Amino acid sequence: MTRLSLLLGAATIAAVAQADTPQTVRSGRLLRGSFSWSHVSSLLGDHIDADVRDAIVHGDFKGFLNALCLQYAGEPCWDQRRLLETSAGARALTSQDLLAKNPNNRDNIRHKTELESWLASQSWRSFTSTVGRPGSRSTQDVNIRYVTIRRPSEDPTPSRSVIVSVGQAEPVAKYDEFLHDLMSQGYSPIYVVEHRGQGTSDRLLSDHFKNHVESSEDFVADFKQFVDLAVEEIGPLTPKFLACHSMGCAVAFRHLLNEYQAQQPTVFNAIVANAPLIKADTNPFPYPVATAIGEVMVAFGIGEWYAPTKDKPFEEYYGDDAFANSTTSSLERWVRHRDRCVVHRDIKLGADQHTGMCLGGVTGQFAKEFFDLFDAIDEFNDSLGKISTPVLIQMAGIPSGSDGLVLNPETTNFCKKSLKACTLSEYSDSKHNIWWERDEIRDPALAEMHNFLQNHMGEKVAQCPLPAICGEWDYSWRSWGCKNPLQCSSQRQWGDYLLGHTCRPSSPAC
Repeated sequence: MTRLSLLLGAATIAAVAQADTPQTVRSGRLLRGSFSWSHVSSLLGDHIDADVRDAIVHGDFKGFLNALCLQYAGEPCWDQRRLLETSAGARALTSQDLLAKNPNNRDNIRHKTELESWLASQSWRSFTSTVGRPGSRSTQDVNIRYVTIRRPSEDPTPSRSVIVSVGQAEPVAKYDEFLHDLMSQGYSPIYVVEHRGQGTSDRLLSDHFKNHVESSEDFVADFKQFVDLAVEEIGPLTPKFLACHSMGCAVAFRHLLNEYQAQQPTVFNAIVANAPLIKADTNPFPYPVATAIGEVMVAFGIGEWYAPTKDKPFEEYYGDDAFANSTTSSLERWVRHRDRCVVHRDIKLGADQHTGMCLGGVTGQFAKEFFDLFDAIDEFNDSLGKISTPVLIQMAGIPSGSDGLVLNPETTNFCKKSLKACTLSEYSDSKHNIWWERDEIRDPALAEMHNFLQNHMGEKVAQCPLPAICGEWDYSWRSWGCKNPLQCSSQRQWGDYLLGHTCRPSSPAC
C-alpha cells in the first residue's frame, strides 16, 4: 500500500467517522495517535478474508468492522441488534420457570436472606480518585466506593486483614456470601473496592449501562490509592492478604509490578488469585483481530461505542437464557445476583446518582486499554523480574484452553515466569468464577485459600531486586563481550542486529 493510498484512506475514514459519530463522542479525539491501516493490517496477519482486505484498501472504516464481525460473529457490528419486546423481556427476568427447570441445582447459601442487610450495615465510604473523568481529567472528580467489614468487637480471634479486588463489571454486593465466609473464618478488617465505573462507584459516561474506562492505568492508580488508604488504617502489625478475581487480579498484579519496579517494600503476606485475567479469551475474534478492532475504534473517535457483539440490552445480559453462558454453574447464586440487578435497575446509586447497579458490555476503549495492560504483563514475563510475595492461583476450566474468559496457558506462563513462589491449583470442572460456583467446587477452593493464607501469617517476603541492566558490548580486545559479565551474557535472539542487543541478564534477579 502506498503512502498516498494510506493518506486517502485516512481522509475517507475521517469523513465517515465525522458523519456517523455523535459530536459528544468524537470531539477532540478523531485520528489521535500514530494509527495507520498498515499497522492494523500487520496486526491481523492471516486472520482476515477478502472483504476485510478490500475495506482496508479502500479506507472503509465501517466496512472494515462489519466485515470482521460477519467473518467471526456471523452478523454485522451493531446494525442488526434490537431490544427484546417488553413482554418477552419481562418473562425473561423471572426466576420461577428457571428454578423449576433445574430442581437439583441448589446450593447451601448460608444466611442468604440476611446477607444483603448484613453487607449494607458495614462501613461504606468513598475516596476521590487522583484521576478525573474522561475529557476533564483534573476538573471532574471520580468517587470510588469501598466497604470495610469487621468482626464483632467481642470476638477474640487474632486479626488478619484481607484486601479484595473484584472483577470486571462486578459490584461488591455480588460478593456478600464470600465476604461473610471470610469474616467467619476470622479475617478482619476486610476492605473491598468497587472499581471506577462499577457498582456504586461513579460511572464515567452518560450511558450508565456501558462498561467503560479511559485508561487501564486509571484502575491501577485507583487501586494504589485504595491499598495505601487501607494499609494505613490496618496498621503495620496485622498480617495483610490480597484476594482478587479476574480483572481485579489484572489490576492488582499491575499494581504489584509497579511497586516492584519502584522497589517499594512489599505489603502483602500472601495473595490468592481466582481465575486471574492475565490474557483475555476474545472469542469469537482471534486475539490479534480483537486488538486491531480496539485500536481502530479508539483511533477514529468511537471508543465510547460498544465493542462489537457487546451491545446487548439489559434483558439479554440478565434474562434467564443468560445463565447458560454465565461465570458459574450455581443456579441459586446466579439467580440471587441477577434478581439484585433487576431490583436495582432503575435505582439511583452512588455519589453521582447514576442509574442501576449492574453493567452491560464493554466499550471499544475499555477493550483496547486492557490489551495494553496484557502487553505490560507480557513484557514483565520476559524481563526476568519476579514478584516475591507468595501467590496461590486458582485456575478455572481446562488448563490447556480457556475458562470462557481467560486463556489458561497464559496464566500458567505468568505463574512460572513472573512469580517467585507460585502455587497453581486447577479447578477444571469450574466455570470462570470459582468462588461463586456450586458448593462442591466452591467449598474446597475456599478451604484451600484459607489454608494457604494461614501458612503465610509470618513475616512478609522482601521485594526481589531488579534484574541487571544489560545491553552494552565491550569491544576492547582484553575484555571482548558483554559489559557487566558477572550479571550479563550474550543470548542472541531474532531481531538483534548489534552485539549489545544480545546482552541479557544471565539469570533471574530472585
